[in-house]
Amino acid sequence: MCSKRFSFSYWKEIISKDPVKAVRQFFDRIDSISKVERAAALSCLVKEKELTNSFINAVEFLDQPLGCIPYFFKDLFDVHPYPTQCGSTLLQKVRPTPDKSCNLFKEMANKGSIFCGKTHMNEFAYGLDGLNTHFGDCPHPKFPERLSGGSSSGSAWAVGKGIIPLAFGTDTGGSIRVPASFCGIYGLRLCPHQDWVKNGCFPLAPSYDTAGWFTSNAEDMRTSIQTLLSPKCGINRSRGLYFEESGIPIDKELKKHYRQMANFLCLEKDEMAQNVLSTIINHCETCYAVLQSREAYAIHRKWLDEYREYYDPIVWQRIDRGRRWEEKEIRHSEIQQETIRCHFNKVFADFDYLVMPAVPCPAVCKNTLSQQFREGLLRLNALGSMAGFPVLTIPIYLPSGLSGGLQIIYPTPQSQVPLNILDQIISM
Repeated sequence: MCSKRFSFSYWKEIISKDPVKAVRQFFDRIDSISKVERAAALSCLVKEKELTNSFINAVEFLDQPLGCIPYFFKDLFDVHPYPTQCGSTLLQKVRPTPDKSCNLFKEMANKGSIFCGKTHMNEFAYGLDGLNTHFGDCPHPKFPERLSGGSSSGSAWAVGKGIIPLAFGTDTGGSIRVPASFCGIYGLRLCPHQDWVKNGCFPLAPSYDTAGWFTSNAEDMRTSIQTLLSPKCGINRSRGLYFEESGIPIDKELKKHYRQMANFLCLEKDEMAQNVLSTIINHCETCYAVLQSREAYAIHRKWLDEYREYYDPIVWQRIDRGRRWEEKEIRHSEIQQETIRCHFNKVFADFDYLVMPAVPCPAVCKNTLSQQFREGLLRLNALGSMAGFPVLTIPIYLPSGLSGGLQIIYPTPQSQVPLNILDQIISM
């Protein structure tokens, strides 16, 4: 199901042969997309002449792992001289166009990678569905009647559509894990407080915001992890725990494929660990919503009332509740978060990683969205967000072509765990 044609190796090959032709192929691919779909997914593109020069200059980096690899940014990363919109029509009114680029842009330039543009997202990254009232709802790349998931919707769409082999997003409460699962691609969420989200990235909730990226296949994800994170060498075979939360119904067919992958990875089930996780996940999404929305309100407090008309009403309400929690709710949520982190550390004393579903079903249509569905997505993903660990998401394909995803939570970005997992998948 992954797009081999638009892999890293494919792009290196065509750029090495003819950079000008590679640029033309890039724009031809974009021109083949309908204007409505393109408007909902792509925020801005580098002009063809400028991109041609970038492709030509990048050839000298061809022998580097990420050299000549084109990529997109989610439109909350600053890249001078392009505006940062965050899926909104407000931000440019209250924040000037950035006069310098984010640290992640500089990192990718040093690797010889090629910035090609920015992608749309849920407004201010506050959503898991890919809906946007200002620019259009981002569709699934292969089933346009369904949604891509969010909030890093445009980045996931672009990789899943075969437009580009690498796209960056952010994940606060599932914003890489959910669209990676729905779009049938690989996603990586890093840890909070990393330099890439602290410098030149507009925040949603700083304690939970993380940078990350999407690739279409396991080989490219492995290459990008090795190059950008330089994991420390560790054990070749690690011990994993599989966990299914009984309170969230999982699509029957998808559950079968989840368990097949769990068996392939030789994951264990431990009754004591299962009980601990079942206890701490209970109402986890509520505690996460309290703490996360307080931080979101702190970011928007100067604008929220004066510019209310510029916000999507749903996004406005999600941010507004951040100033309305009672002290006892805040304190309870803080205690719950400490409990979650403590129990995770106990789990990781016996296991090297934890695997659990990232989504309860394949991508859905807009008319089937419900508050219950959103709460289910949050419940599955808030646990990892509150624990603050990195997460690799691997797609799980169904015969129909739709997909779900498993999230692999592990203790540190320098862990060998994701590479071990990807090696097993590559060998399938």
